[in-house]
Amino acid sequence: MKRKEDKYTKLVITKLKLSEYEKFQESYKQSACPGKSSYARKLLLGQPITLFCRDQSVDELTNAVMGAKRIMEELLEKPVRNEADQKELIRKMDEIKETMIKFSDHVCKIEFRQKRHKGNPL
Repeated sequence: MKRKEDKYTKLVITKLKLSEYEKFQESYKQSACPGKSSYARKLLLGQPITLFCRDQSVDELTNAVMGAKRIMEELLEKPVRNEADQKELIRKMDEIKETMIKFSDHVCKIEFRQKRHKGNPL
């Protein structure tokens, strides 16, 4: 059973300009807060807010890996018939290898940054 002090019973109302509200809305959308009330409460009380952050390079690598997957599927469907096919196969395999190396390097950099900044978010 919840105690009275655990329930939200007080209401704070504020007016915002359209530009301020749009800024609030955009910031709220980037947060992990389940609702605008909890987001606003954390802002008012100075509590930390978890933000979602997209790493564009990971998106690019994901697209590259998906492209490599597509190429590998094509290679599996197409038999090697002559020397030109064999050279094309080797070229595509080298492309895939380079993509995997880039992906591995990126993951290592992320892990290094996380270890270096552990306990220090800035």
